[in-house]
Amino acid sequence: VLAGDKFICLAISEAFAGSDVMGLRTTATLTDDGEHYIVNGTKKWITNGTFADYFSTAVKTDQGFAMICIPRTAGNVETKQIKTSYSTTAGTAYVTFDNVKVPKKYLIGEDGMGIYYILAALNDVKIFYRWTVPFRGLTFLVFTTVVILGIAPLKFIGVPIWELTGAIATGIALAREKQK
Repeated sequence: VLAGDKFICLAISEAFAGSDVMGLRTTATLTDDGEHYIVNGTKKWITNGTFADYFSTAVKTDQGFAMICIPRTAGNVETKQIKTSYSTTAGTAYVTFDNVKVPKKYLIGEDGMGIYYILAALNDVKIFYRWTVPFRGLTFLVFTTVVILGIAPLKFIGVPIWELTGAIATGIALAREKQK
């Protein structure tokens, strides 16, 4: 994954629960021999799910919640691309796990601690959004410049407009959150 040869995604959201982590329905049941988890359920709006080789998946277990890294090669993992209002290059997917047998060694951390891992990861996302505004502003400047200079075709002008709109929207959301 770190070399860029494999892709990974974070599979938390579900059609029935959305971002309500406590409402997750995807289950992971330990086999009688204690060596594998059998994973069943669905995930929706999973960025990079279409391309992912591994799915860092939030599941319910007998111990509470857990995170399991599910390899696509485990079998019975199906992904369908979701058409979104933004680019299909994000590979946003609907993911189905149908009796997927995953070795216990793919458990991330400890069983029962998954909710803490999920909430910690989601809390760290706020830092990312603070950097989104200047990054999108820079993207706007670069793409606008290459279009004006004739390096990129005129049809690329939609990219900087989209990035500037995203920067403004994110900036407004962060300002409102700061006021609360």
